[in-house]
Amino acid sequence: MVSVIVPVYNSEEKISRCIESVLAQTYGEFELILVNDGSTDSSLDICRRYEKADSRVRVISNENQGVSKARNMGIKCARGEYIQFMDSDDYMCVDMLQNLVQNIKETNADIVISGYKELRHDTTKNILPDYEGKIEIKNLQTCYANIFDKAILNAVWNKLYKRTNILQLKFSKDLSLGEDLMFNLQHLNCVKTVSFVRKALYVYDIREESLNTKYRENNIEIAEKIYIECINFANQVGLGKQATIDVSTTFLQYFFYGMLEHYVKTDLTDKELRNQIKNWVYNPNICQVVKYAHMKYCYQKIAKFFVKYKMVFLLHVLFTIKRYIFKMKRRN
Repeated sequence: MVSVIVPVYNSEEKISRCIESVLAQTYGEFELILVNDGSTDSSLDICRRYEKADSRVRVISNENQGVSKARNMGIKCARGEYIQFMDSDDYMCVDMLQNLVQNIKETNADIVISGYKELRHDTTKNILPDYEGKIEIKNLQTCYANIFDKAILNAVWNKLYKRTNILQLKFSKDLSLGEDLMFNLQHLNCVKTVSFVRKALYVYDIREESLNTKYRENNIEIAEKIYIECINFANQVGLGKQATIDVSTTFLQYFFYGMLEHYVKTDLTDKELRNQIKNWVYNPNICQVVKYAHMKYCYQKIAKFFVKYKMVFLLHVLFTIKRYIFKMKRRN
């Protein structure tokens, strides 16, 4: 049996679509665990209605403690041999469980990873791994660049896990960003094989993410933790220089995004912002990252140069201009 775990928080608009996509699966041996995370809308009532109508649905309700706590609770309560995670505003293709279970049984891999669909404003884009079939973790370098580049590793919802392999793992309650990737890297460090399915089986309904989303004061610190975990994994598995370049590029991109958030969303004075920049440019991990990161956009290339040579004042000027441009766009 597969335990499908769905954290639910104020998802009244899309939770029915999510639930019904699971109930419609061609593979019927599953339980659907809906973990209500202190919703203040009608989400819990909707979940309860499905629980009454279908014996495969189980509802767990708790006070709001975040998605990581909800998933950990779901794992603890799961009875299935395999575990599949979902987000409450996404949905499965009708044959997702069938494909993943069939693959994990045929290959006896420790984890199965599929492609997925990105849904944005009714436009769908398929994201597929280039590699197909079973591979040992120690040989992951042959396809790592591809799956990292396409964020195949980042999420938990396009994967089927063996429950016995993840019982001792926990989603970090200290992270509000990147907790899925951290969980996956910890898991891959504990197993020997992974199998890829070149089909888009999950629909990721993208909410537009921008500087208008929730501000995290420690966003750069969180990104640094993820960077360290990724680099450690890359070194342990022997993924090579390309992995170092990919991880460094992603972290530096997010560092610049985080810097812009500090300029746009805080009331810090210019002096306080310059002091923050000074602390960042002398951070050992950031100093290491600029040696390998490849920037695509002009302003990022300029910012990387300023970081590399500790040009604090010029970085401050650059992001002051970026803040002005961002606010002008919002007015228009």
